[in-house]
Amino acid sequence: IGLNEVRIGVPLPWSVTVSTTDPGMLANVVAQGDTAALGCRILVNDKLVAENQAEGRDAQAFCLDKAA
Repeated sequence: IGLNEVRIGVPLPWSVTVSTTDPGMLANVVAQGDTAALGCRILVNDKLVAENQAEGRDAQAFCLDKAA
């Protein structure tokens, strides 16, 4: 499965759901906004596996899970 998705001007909070039977999927989320703070998180089977927060002008946060 390959999913590359770019969304621009999306109001927060934003989410996407990906379903797969592939036993080894890489999950990478990058978020940037014209806000002073934002964050991201990755859930696998409702379990938090990655979370990150960023602060500052045009904050950018990323979350990566290699074993999703």
